[in-house]
Amino acid sequence: MGFEIQSTFKANVFVCTTGISKDEKELIKSQLPKHVILEDVLSISTNYLATYKALMTEKYVQALKWNIRILHIGWLYNTDESTKKYEMAPFEGSNFTISEISDDSLVNYHCLLGASFTENLTVSTDFVVTNLKSSDKAEFCEKHGIPIITSESVFGSDYSIYRKEPHFKAIETGSGLAFDEKVFFLDPRLPKILFNRLRRLIISNGGTRVSTIDRDVDFIMTQSYGDFEKHGGKVYHYQYVFDCIETNAVLFPGPYRVYFKKSRAVLGDAVCCIDKSLEEQRVPVFNKLRALGAIVKEDVDVSCTHLIVKDRSEYRENRRTPYKVVLLPWIDQCLHLLKHVKEDKYSIGVEIPGFFLESRQNRGIKRAGAPVPRSMLFQFTGLSMSLKKKAIEKLEKLNLKYSDADRYEKCTHLIMGTVCTSEKLLSCLCNGGWVLRPDLIDRLDSTPNFDFSEYEWTVDENTPEKERKIVASIRKWRERVAATGKPAFHRWIVRLYCDDQKRKSYIRVIESGGGMVTEGDEYTHCFVSKTYKGEVPTEKRYSTDYIFSHLFR
Repeated sequence: MGFEIQSTFKANVFVCTTGISKDEKELIKSQLPKHVILEDVLSISTNYLATYKALMTEKYVQALKWNIRILHIGWLYNTDESTKKYEMAPFEGSNFTISEISDDSLVNYHCLLGASFTENLTVSTDFVVTNLKSSDKAEFCEKHGIPIITSESVFGSDYSIYRKEPHFKAIETGSGLAFDEKVFFLDPRLPKILFNRLRRLIISNGGTRVSTIDRDVDFIMTQSYGDFEKHGGKVYHYQYVFDCIETNAVLFPGPYRVYFKKSRAVLGDAVCCIDKSLEEQRVPVFNKLRALGAIVKEDVDVSCTHLIVKDRSEYRENRRTPYKVVLLPWIDQCLHLLKHVKEDKYSIGVEIPGFFLESRQNRGIKRAGAPVPRSMLFQFTGLSMSLKKKAIEKLEKLNLKYSDADRYEKCTHLIMGTVCTSEKLLSCLCNGGWVLRPDLIDRLDSTPNFDFSEYEWTVDENTPEKERKIVASIRKWRERVAATGKPAFHRWIVRLYCDDQKRKSYIRVIESGGGMVTEGDEYTHCFVSKTYKGEVPTEKRYSTDYIFSHLFR
């Protein structure tokens, strides 16, 4: 048949960094795949901005303004993983304090968006929330370049008010070895290439690295919040090592301190719409809801759980609705108390238990308003970067789960841009998943009876001859697996002779289809790839073409 498992073409991914040393950038470049390109300049074509904490640099603020996703630098050491895991909140890792402010909502809002509150103002404080224009603290902030945020500007979308350029504060410069007599513990979960570079820099600059944490340790170096909370002020971002070497100075470590936070989605089960009566207040209301973990939609639909209105007198719609109609103060109370406050005191009208609410309860779905089972999972193959971005935005808007991983993640729905024989396509076929055309992206909605069959890949007069068998197999396997409950390679025990380059791909496809690969002498199928040059000790064997023949027959 001439088929092979294809490596799906990966579009270029453009990544800019901020707050990352030249040495670390060179280290990252040395192990990046070719399709991930590091840029020095942030532009509207940049896909991601990578950093280690919320450094409110010009690049960081611009990325927030342009809605460019901000990722933890850790993703650049493992680009095969989904970016979702590495996405950062706007104030991730920063610390702040307040002065003469009594409104807990102002503190809670920043904490929900990733910041950590500290009682004391220090030179490493990232910003201060206060309405005082003249005070000792205000003078201190001005002296050390610490932004002052007024209460009235907190809930807006102008992140430039938090702007703070990195300023290295040296304890001593250019005298001797940077880490002389300092004891470091390196988080063993750091990527190996990074761990080895840090170890070499520490030792060559007079420091000592130890493998256990005791009272003699001065610095615990990590890239995440990890399991080091009990060690308090000794835990720092590893970028401290790179920056000390780059500046040829012993830097004040305060700005690199790791703060431990316990974030939670207060309204994680809410899907909210903002009534037109709140148009003038839309930005702060939207930002409060997003900080609380709610999904905010433009228009009311069947997934909506709450409609936020300005006051009772202005809301004159049908009083009986399948969602709660609540007054604006309900949001403020949730933010003030950091909990999902009961809506009773803030409700207008009566919520009726309509069809959609009943179906959600019966299905046991935790997120109220979700019109589809939570087990649905979308993935992508053969999509251009722009189409994938569009698909992700649509799925997030509809509160549907997806994975942007390069490998098959047991998805139920695969959006395929061009016909291919990628691992994801073959694995999805084996399990009877939906394989859908990209025109689904524009038409997908949150109605509970959405007809996916209209967007399933099917053979028509325009289907090229070489793609017909592949496309025709899509519906066949979906219906067969649905009817039998058995994936394509059910109970297959396979002995596989294949070059290393393709071996892992074949193993993953076979195993995802219900089979297993063995090195033993008891097996049901023996496959040999066309490029395999080694000896095969059995005469009863088949080409790996048999796998494709089985799927595409």
